[in-house]
Amino acid sequence: MYEGPEMAFKAVRLRPGVQYHVRVQAANEIGESLWSKTGSFATQASVPNQPALPVLVSATPESVTLRWQPPHDNGEPISLCAISRSDANSWS
Repeated sequence: MYEGPEMAFKAVRLRPGVQYHVRVQAANEIGESLWSKTGSFATQASVPNQPALPVLVSATPESVTLRWQPPHDNGEPISLCAISRSDANSWS
């Protein structure tokens, strides 16, 4: 993840709402130290990923049933899904 002389490091491209475990090792011209004890941290949760395209399950002359795969919740459980529809003139 990192090797260099700095005593600080910013890890990037981590996933939101995930627990990570890290450890550190020091080295010099003589050799390497033992690894530190393992530390743990979690990134902050974030908004869910975009849901997949809904698919038609069934249709009648006056209704449709749709289904979609749940998106990744990024560390916070999904509490609401909303559907919007358009009749070619406006969204409701």
